[in-house]
This record gives sequence, structure tokens and C-alpha cells, in this order.
Amino acid sequence: MFQTTKEIVKPENLADAQSLYEPGTKVYLSGGSYISEDIHPELETLIDINHLMDCEIKENEDHLYVGAGATFQQLIEYLEPEGLQGQVAECAEMSCPQKNLRNQRTIGGEAAFGRTNSDFILCLHALNVTLVFAGENNSKVPIRNWDDKGIITGIEIPLNPECRFDVQRFAIGPADQAFIIISGMKVGEHIDISTGGEAFGVASIAITTELFTDAFIEDISADIAGLYFEDHFGSQEFKRGLIKSGMKLVRTNLG
Repeated sequence: MFQTTKEIVKPENLADAQSLYEPGTKVYLSGGSYISEDIHPELETLIDINHLMDCEIKENEDHLYVGAGATFQQLIEYLEPEGLQGQVAECAEMSCPQKNLRNQRTIGGEAAFGRTNSDFILCLHALNVTLVFAGENNSKVPIRNWDDKGIITGIEIPLNPECRFDVQRFAIGPADQAFIIISGMKVGEHIDISTGGEAFGVASIAITTELFTDAFIEDISADIAGLYFEDHFGSQEFKRGLIKSGMKLVRTNLG
């Protein structure tokens, strides 16, 4: 526990939790929360909302609803091993390889923190899943449009049978955390690409198959490479080459 932390409170409902929240000093604590002294140097209060989170996972007509309190392991065990569901499960497992951690880390916590080097987060961005928030109307926002405010109570993962999905990742070893992740989704002639890894943020592109050319990849890769750190994994120019290769592989695999 941090030296600055004075108390842990357990609100009776989500409305009370929202009223207590103050950026930097009073933050939410739930399964999957990432709280560090570097990010929260003035932290005073932890607002424990674990007991308020829905753990339900259910399949609806066109999407899979996952309660924010559901753990990675619960989601993996629920999903079918084949097709899009199997690919989502694989991304979840790659994001959290250790089963004991998957039994603790929640889907809502992962979505809220939005790790750019999480295979699962890149999957959610490529599919542009819908985030469901606490409130009287249970407002919904596509993940790409979220302003980082509010308490996520669930996510809706689209289950379009025509959807094709692919992920390309670059890491030191197959089981290591990737420093570049490129995920893609295709429905009809529409393609969505999301890029992340050891970067300042996730970038997403919506484009038609006709326009997703080598020339387009050449141009857009320069902008995307600028989001990556110059670090021990390589320069931005080196990473640009990997981004181009990865995007072309995704394009090929999407068909």
C-alpha cells in the first residue's frame, strides 16, 4: 500500500462510487486495476467497487455481453475454441499468460486501463466493441470514442458471422509481451486496423479493401511509427518496417 493512501472505501452502489471519485487522489479499485505510485503519486483513497461489478457473460442476438467483473479466465472458458470467439480467447490469453492472474484480472479493469501492449485491448479496438457504463440509462460508447470517463460495467463484443479477424504481433519470443501489435477486422469490403504495443497510444483506421493498398500502407506507416518509443526494441524507422510487414500480412489473412 502506498504511504499516501489513507483509506479504502466500499460504496453501496455505483452512483456513490462515482460521487467519491477524484482524479489522482481518489481512484477506483477493482479486479484488473493497475495502480502504481508512479501513476498515482498523490493517491489518498481507494474506492473498492469489486462487489458492485457484474460477472455475467451471455450471448445475445448479435453480440456477446461480458460483465466488467468477469475475469479473463471466465471469458476464455466461456468462448468457443473456433472462429472469432477462439481468436478473442487467444488474445485474452496472450495478454495475461499466467492462469492465476487471469483468475484475478477482470475484463472491465483491462478495458478501463487500456494497456497499449495488450493483445486483448488491440482486439477490442479492431472490433470496436461497445462499452457499457454505470448510470440510469446504461449509456453505451464505442471503445474508440471513449473519453476515459465513467465506470465501465460491461462490454459488448460483436459476433457478426461474416467477420474475419487477424492479429500480427512482434515480440522477442512467441510468449513474450509484444512491442508491436497489429489487429484487423474485415466485414464485406470494410476493414478496420488497430495498432499498438510499446507506444504512446492505440491507432485505428477504417478503410475499404480497394483503398488498402501498398501505397496507403507506405504512407500511413510513417505516422503510426511516430507513436512508438525509440527504445531497446529498435528505432521508429525499424518499427515502421515491421508495421508495414504486419499490415500487409493482416491484409492477406483477411482475404
